[in-house]
Amino acid sequence: MSDLVSVLIPAYNAGQWLGATIRSALAQTWQPLEVIIVDDGSSDDTLSLAQGAYVQWLDADDLLDPGKISAQMKVALQLSDRRMLLSCSFGTFYYRAEKAVFTPTRLWRDLTPVEYFLTRFEHNACFQTDA
Repeated sequence: MSDLVSVLIPAYNAGQWLGATIRSALAQTWQPLEVIIVDDGSSDDTLSLAQGAYVQWLDADDLLDPGKISAQMKVALQLSDRRMLLSCSFGTFYYRAEKAVFTPTRLWRDLTPVEYFLTRFEHNACFQTDA
C-alpha cells in the first residue's frame, strides 16, 4: 500500500484559477491522494485535517505537472530519513503555462531542514512552496 499524500490548497478569492489548480492536483499519477481546499480568509475556527503521511502545498493559482508527486515519492520512499525537504524545478508564468520560465536556484535540490534554512538565508534564495 502506498503512502497517502495530502494536497493542501489555500484559496482566497481564487475562483478564476481554482478549477485548473484542482484539475492539476487530481491529474497526479501518484495514488492514494486527497485534495483539501482551505478557505484562506475564514474568520471562524475552520480547520483542515490532512491525513496524508506527506503534504503537498499548492497555491490556488498554481499548477502541478501530472508526474510531480510520483517523482518525489519515488525519492522519498528510498530515503532512510523522512525529515527531508524534497525539491524540484519550478517555472513562473502569468497567463499561459506553456510560457513558463524555469530559473534554477540553489534550492533546486533535496535538503535537510538545516540545509534549507542555511541556503535560504545565506543566498537569499527563493523557494516556491509547491516545489
